[in-house]
Amino acid sequence: MGLDRGEGSVDREEIKRAFIKRLITGFLDMIVIAHFIDKLFSGYDVLLFLEDEFKIKFSSGTVYSTLYSMEREGLIQGSDSENKRVYTVTKKGKITAEVAASFENVKEFIGTLSGRSFK
Repeated sequence: MGLDRGEGSVDREEIKRAFIKRLITGFLDMIVIAHFIDKLFSGYDVLLFLEDEFKIKFSSGTVYSTLYSMEREGLIQGSDSENKRVYTVTKKGKITAEVAASFENVKEFIGTLSGRSFK
């Protein structure tokens, strides 16, 4: 339902979705690690997960640039397999997720965004 404050119609749901997308984009590396921590995955798998989990479409550019950065930082390791690049979470990536999860508020937040709980 839109609100009118003399500036035209404002859609709360649209604002909410944009805010959630912004949060997810900012924490995308940790969300990817948390969700795919013990799985082989591709950029396409990440795109499908994000759309399925959050009902928000992300551009392939956002996802692939994040994966590239994560690989450069040593959080994931990529290899070419059957005409696509696949990734695994590295030891550094797992430790990074554990450290982030050690902060209770961050742990809860990332768990909520990734659909995974941390102990």
